[in-house]
Parts: sequence; structure tokens; C-alpha cells
Amino acid sequence: MRRSFLNRPVALLGQSLPMASVVLIAFVVLGSALLSLMQRQGVPALSLAVFSPSLVFSGQIWRLLTWGFFETDGQNLVFGALMLGFFGRDLSALWGGARYLTICALMVFGSAFLTSLVGLLWGDLQRTSYLSVWPLADALIVAWSLLFPNRTILFMLVLPAAGRNLLYLTLGVAGVFAVMYGFANFVPHFLAMGLMYVYLRGGTAIAAQLKVNRLLSSKRSNPGLKVVDGGWNKDGRKGPNDSGWVH
Repeated sequence: MRRSFLNRPVALLGQSLPMASVVLIAFVVLGSALLSLMQRQGVPALSLAVFSPSLVFSGQIWRLLTWGFFETDGQNLVFGALMLGFFGRDLSALWGGARYLTICALMVFGSAFLTSLVGLLWGDLQRTSYLSVWPLADALIVAWSLLFPNRTILFMLVLPAAGRNLLYLTLGVAGVFAVMYGFANFVPHFLAMGLMYVYLRGGTAIAAQLKVNRLLSSKRSNPGLKVVDGGWNKDGRKGPNDSGWVH
């Protein structure tokens, strides 16, 4: 069977990545470079991509999606792209290219939407701006950790860590950075990780229950059993066991 465009393997730097993963990495890297160049030329490209709850409530809804696919710090961009490549390779292969990109978009949008709601109660969030690919990268790390708990990688390219431990390490590092740089700056990170956890744990359980309910419903509507009259004698009268036969 011929693979769809987004599921085709692409050889990149000695690795084979699904096309969906390559497309996302290229969009993040090239888009960040292009928008930074335009910003230096006086075109407010990056400014239009920044997410801030106050700007969203003023009607600039597109910011709920644009903020999570661009990066202004060069080092964060390089490592973020590496995270998208490593974890996105396995997740895209598992989910399929179209679903992988859809989930990435939903994680970015959902975490920004929830941040905006929290901002209604937390004044610091209203005044905070966000533009980073790392909340999405953190969400993908959570997904990879839950789906591949027994695989081992080098955390930060140094420390060997199994998938299940990588989840705790990621939460721990985010928590330390939040203490150092302010919790308001890391609210989208934690919300993105939480959304991915709920999607994989809660969403999978709900989907399984719905499937069971559909199967039971079809059984109830067509049980495959029927009752027919039986036990008649030759003279037309019912016999001693005048209950129906069950087939």
C-alpha cells in the first residue's frame, strides 16, 4: 500500500524521519528565522505571533496558535528542533502524520486557551507574553514517555533515562526553571504537559469505554436469542413444560 505524503520516510542527517516530523521542524526553524529577519527590517512579524492573554481577550484570537511554533533564542531553537525530531519521529510513526500534526496544533491552542482562562484570575499572566516551541516539545516528551516507558535515551545527551523516568525529569526541570524565572512564564509548559497526559490517559480510557458501550448497544438491539412457543402435543394442547423454547 502506498504511503500518504505525511507518512513517507525522509532521510535526514543519517536518520529516517516521517515527512510530518520533517515538515514541522522545517516550519519551526525556517519560520523563526524568517520572522526574526522581518522583525529586524521593521516588519512586526514576530510581534504578531506572540501570545498574551490580554491580547487574546482584545480579539486577536490567532495568537492562541501562532505562539507555539516559533522561537527567538538560537540555542532554544536548535535544541527544540532536536526534540521535535527525536520524539516527533516515533510519535508521528505511531499516530500517523496527519494525526501527529493535528495533536501538536491542539496542544499549542489548548494550552494557550487554558492560560488565558487562568489569566482571568492571575494578573501576572495577563501581562506575560509567550513565544516558544518548548511547551510543545515538553508535551511531546510526556507523550513519548507514556507510550514508550521502557525505552532508554540520554537525557540532556548525558544522563541515561527510561521513558517513565523521563516524564519525572521533565516535570522536575520545568519546576526548577519556574522557581528561577517565575511561575507565570511556565504556565503554558505545565498546561501543555497536563493536556497531553489527559489526552493519552483520560482520552484513551474514554475511547475504550465508548467502544465497549457501542458493542453492548449492538448486542442489546440484536441479542441473537429468541423465544418460540414449544411443547405442543399432537392434539393441539400444550404439554407439561408449556414455557417457550429459547434459541
